[in-house]
This record gives sequence, C-alpha cells and structure tokens, in this order.
Amino acid sequence: MNNYQQENVISTQGQSRHNIKRYEFKVLDSLAKEEPQESFEPLSSLPLDSHIPQENLPPSPSTPPTPPTPSIPASLIENELIERLLQKSDELAGSLAKMQMQLDKQQKEMDSLIKEAREEARALGIKEGQEQARAAMQEEVEEQKRALIASIELLEGTSKEMEKQIGSLERELSAIAVDIAKEVIVKEVSEKSAEVAHALAKNLLDSLKEATKVLLKLNPQDYALLVKHFEGEERIKIQPDKAIAKGGVVIISDNGNLDGTILSRFQTLKKSILENLADRREE
Repeated sequence: MNNYQQENVISTQGQSRHNIKRYEFKVLDSLAKEEPQESFEPLSSLPLDSHIPQENLPPSPSTPPTPPTPSIPASLIENELIERLLQKSDELAGSLAKMQMQLDKQQKEMDSLIKEAREEARALGIKEGQEQARAAMQEEVEEQKRALIASIELLEGTSKEMEKQIGSLERELSAIAVDIAKEVIVKEVSEKSAEVAHALAKNLLDSLKEATKVLLKLNPQDYALLVKHFEGEERIKIQPDKAIAKGGVVIISDNGNLDGTILSRFQTLKKSILENLADRREE
C-alpha cells in the first residue's frame, strides 16, 4: 500500500473515533425523476424599469360601460316590509300553536302517569304502597306544574317581544309610506309646480282674508303664472325667491306668517302620523 492509500484508509484502531456507514447506490432513473424542475421567476419580481416590447404584450380588453343602476320601485319596498310583517305574525302564530300542543301533550302524559299510579296502588292494596304512589304522583304533578309555569312565562316573554317588534315595524312602515308619498308628490310638483303653488297659495290665503298686506314668496319658475292669477289683488305682493322649492309658497302678512313649502308640510304630516301610532300603542 502506497503513502496516499495509507493516508486515506482508517485503521482498525481508529474506527471508534469515526461514524462509518455502508454506501448505498441509487438507480439513475429515480435520480432523473427526482431532479427538480426549473423554476421561473414571476413577472412581479422583475424591476419596474425593465423594458418589455409593446408588440409582445397582449391587448388589454376594453372595459364595457357600467349599466345604469335600476331604481327600485317604491311599491316593492312597501310590499317587502308588509311581507316581513306578515311573516313575523305567522311565526308568532306557529310558536303559539307549537306551545299549545306541547302543553296538551304534557297534560296527557301527566294524566297517564296519575292513572298508572292509581292502578298500581289499587293493585297492591297496601297502605304503604298507596302512600308511596301518592307521594310519587304528587311530586310528578308538582314537577309538571313547574314545567307548565316556566312554559307560560316563556310564552309571555316571547309574546311581549313580538309585540315590540310589530310596533317597530308599524312605525317603520308608516314612515316609509309617508316618504314614498313625498317622493311621488315631489315628482308631480316638479312637472306642474306653478299649478301646485297657485292652489297652495289660494288655500293659505283663505285663512288670511282679514290681512291688509300680504307678501307672497315663491320660486322664480312659478312667478309668471301666479302674477297672472293674482293680477288686480292690491293687497297681495308677489316676490320670487330662489330659496323656496318649486311648488311651495311662503306668506308673510300683518295677520301672521304661513309656511307652505312641500317639505315642511310633509315633515308635519310625518310627525303627526308617528305620534298617533305611539299613542295607540300606549293605549
């Protein structure tokens, strides 16, 4: 053995200082299967200033125009709320029916237990047995009573909660109905604002017949028609005012002032309806 082999061979005395394992050969075909696939660097990792020819880029799809959002009819909103209210009422009725069925079932079970206890006591014919049966029956009756009381209390709580929810739905439905009516009338007023302002002014002026000086303020778009209708009324002066919405009027006189704008009248109507609902719930 030459010097090179002596330097690379572990002697028998030195084997204890080394971890020696048998070499295992691998099949070349399995090595080929385990060869990792070539990884590609994603485009997001490229520097921002890297140049990509425009002719190699795919054409960007044109964004279609966003279709206009269809407006939900007010009647659908009202029908949906009414449907919800009816659904809640049906659920309450169903709960009451189920509770009644459960109470009837418990009553029948209690009657059956009492009957069985009496038959057992009669068959035994022993006073001790009768006492035990009576005590067991009494305990069962008391337990059933407690269960019935708990069920009734639960039913009362559920009923009160449902009444609160129904009252809340009534208020919401009334407020929404008034708002829907407002939107419909505002739309009509925008188309015939001058006629609406004229009718409203005549109605308000009927309560100011004793006034000697009347200043009638209205929207400039309604001015021409009302000047024509009130021509010759010396006590009435008509003044255009951009702050007043179309179809509305404000009257200032020596006998009092009146606000005849559409929004103010609707606010008054809405407040009155909600107050009437609250008073009815308290009764």
